[in-house]
Amino acid sequence: MALVSLVLGFKVVHFGHFLISGAAFVLPFRYLLGDVLAEIYGYHVAKRQIWNLLLVCFVFSLIAKAVIALPSPAYWTHQAAFDFVLGKAFHVFVVASLGFLVGAMLNIYVLSRFRIMLKGRYFIIRSFFASIVGELTQYIIALSILYYSIFPPLKIAQLIFSDYLTQILFVSILTPFATILVIWLKQVDPLRVDSETIDFDPFKMQ
Repeated sequence: MALVSLVLGFKVVHFGHFLISGAAFVLPFRYLLGDVLAEIYGYHVAKRQIWNLLLVCFVFSLIAKAVIALPSPAYWTHQAAFDFVLGKAFHVFVVASLGFLVGAMLNIYVLSRFRIMLKGRYFIIRSFFASIVGELTQYIIALSILYYSIFPPLKIAQLIFSDYLTQILFVSILTPFATILVIWLKQVDPLRVDSETIDFDPFKMQ
């Protein structure tokens, strides 16, 4: 999901009066999968997965940038297409990684913190609330940086608003399915974590 978001980051979709980034159509899946990981296998596993995703995206974007820069034969006519689709992958990673890191960490923090407060109950509510908080944070940071030199501030605000409404819609539809998955995994997976001592430091690995 993270790699798909990386590639689709510069794609802007036009629906009526709304502008939506291409990444908006896949981001809810990544957040909800993060919720499932945190709920079943613990905060630290979900945190490690976030850092792993950043590493994978960095390697992918670096390789894409390097390969695209290699010389092509004279008859090759698709260089511009590669430049447009993948040539900006490293730039997108650099400017969007902060938003992704803050938003994703905030998502699993909110989910896990409320899990402690509510004694593991109401996953569907915790997941929905955590996802929309994390996604809003990511959009404000990432889209503001990503599009500041492309769109005026009002257009960026419109893009953030449209993307966020899209996220609320998708999360509302998908959260019940994530809840069903959590219930099933709690019944069948012996590796599940029913309780844990959580250190919420996002930079401390265990």
